[in-house]
Parts: sequence; C-alpha cells; structure tokens
Amino acid sequence: MKKSITFFLLATLSTSALAFKIPFVPGADSKEEASSSQSAADVQETIVGDFKAALGLVLQAQGHVATALGMEDTAESLRAEAGRLSGDDCTQSCLEEVTEASANGEQKIQEKMEAGSDLDADSKKELEKAYPPLGRGTLQMSKLAPKAKDWATSASSEIKSAGMMGAAKMKKKLSAGLYVATATPKLIKEWTKTTSAMINFGKKAGVSTEGASGGEMEG
Repeated sequence: MKKSITFFLLATLSTSALAFKIPFVPGADSKEEASSSQSAADVQETIVGDFKAALGLVLQAQGHVATALGMEDTAESLRAEAGRLSGDDCTQSCLEEVTEASANGEQKIQEKMEAGSDLDADSKKELEKAYPPLGRGTLQMSKLAPKAKDWATSASSEIKSAGMMGAAKMKKKLSAGLYVATATPKLIKEWTKTTSAMINFGKKAGVSTEGASGGEMEG
C-alpha cells in the first residue's frame, strides 16, 4: 500500500479522552464547544450509519476472500453478520458483536493466506471482487474518524450538562455513537494492515488488486 495512503489513514488518530468516564475516544476534548446546533442524539444516527456502511463493505470483502480460499463456513458467517447491520435494532451490543466477528473472520483468513493456497481461475475471480469494497470501506472509515471525534466532543458536552442525575441516562442514549467513536481509530489501523496483507496475497496469486489502495480507493 502506498505510504501516502497509510499516512492518511493513520493521521486521523489522536490520544485525548472524554470526561465523566465515557469510553476512551482518541482526539475528543470535553472542554471544546460543539460546532453543530444539532444535538448529539440527532447526529448519532448519521455517525452510526456511516460506521455500519464501512463495516459492511469490509465484511463483504472478507466474504469474497474467504470464498476464494474455500472457507465456505467462514464466508457464510461473515455474510450473516453483514446482514445484521441493516437492522434498526443493531445498536451498541450488535455493533460490538459484528465488529468482533469481522476480526475473528479476518484472523482465520490471514492464517489461511499465510499457510499458502493455490487458487484456480474461479477462485482468482472471486478474490478480485474483494478489493474494491475493501478499499472503499477502509477509506470511508478514515473519513468517519474526524466526524466521530467531533461528535464525541459534542456528546461529552451534553453529558456534562445533564448533571449527575442525567449523565447515566444520556450516556446510555448515546452508547452506540460512543462505541463508534472509540472503535473507529483502532479499526483504521487494523484494516490498513489487512488491506496491505490482502494486496500482497493477491499480487502473489497473479490477481488484479485494483480498487484496494492509492487513488483507486476513491472509486
């Protein structure tokens, strides 16, 4: 992967934390004023929706790779997890579970790739399908990171304003968005490594990796 793209993906990360025992969110400063007139609850739907879209693309890519490697059970499981994201009831716990399932599936895929696998013509065609959604998903997540950071600042301010009695209720209401703000920086790092490993595997297999990196990720 091009160094400029890796730098772009990782440049969104920082190391501040939210106040009032809100989950650690890189770059969020509870002392900053919210830049939007919308409430954190209003904006949360967009933040969570963008997260689901990016995660769904990566799950789609992982499903193609698993299928190409003959890992049908893993591919089916990943497709099922992607389907969960379309439900309105997929909030904090669901997002955590789907993210974990993606990570577990990725571990199995990486182990299979490291062990070496000869791909026939059909498998190579299937593998090629993975690169565009993988690139788009990683790029979308990188673009979400600064939005999630700003949202976390707004959420922190509102929780603080709610006082001791209302803070717990407010944190519960915003739990999905807070999870997204917490998880996004880590996923950018993980997916950057994933993309690099999959590109290397594809090149060794003689497969086109168009769409996975560089300016192609904008497509």
